[in-house]
Amino acid sequence: MEKLLTALYAPGGNLTFWQKFKNLLYVFSLNIIYIAIALAFFSWLMPGADVRSLLDVPPVERVMWNPAAVFWWSVVSAPLWEELLFRYSVAKFAKAIDPSNQYRLMTAMIIFSSIIFGLAHGSVANIFIQGVGGLFLFWIYRKNGLGWSILSHALWNFMVIFVLSNLF
Repeated sequence: MEKLLTALYAPGGNLTFWQKFKNLLYVFSLNIIYIAIALAFFSWLMPGADVRSLLDVPPVERVMWNPAAVFWWSVVSAPLWEELLFRYSVAKFAKAIDPSNQYRLMTAMIIFSSIIFGLAHGSVANIFIQGVGGLFLFWIYRKNGLGWSILSHALWNFMVIFVLSNLF
């Protein structure tokens, strides 16, 4: 178990740019697969529910009235502040509490932070969508660094708001 936790949460060390990019693509792909499974489950559980409400995707007519403002808030500002709050500060706080970086404390704080991240995006159902996305982003943060988790978050928000909002 200790080796698994070390592999999941230990910092990535001296990874090359391409290794970090590969990690980003890997986690991004896992997130897409997970979202597809979760949405299929919720659509089975709640037939006729609006899928956009689970992903926090506003209707196209509301998004596109001012795409520059939406881009600023969802692709630039939100990823920066959310990554600083939910990933960076949580990791620094856990390390300050326990400098030996015990994995139990870090795991508990990651899970708690991801639950709060999901709740901050709307409802309890968002814990299963954005909360798990927060777990993926924490992995990117621990392996690749803060800049890569911000980039991954920004790309995800761009895809959800500007691509998925046009598909549904």
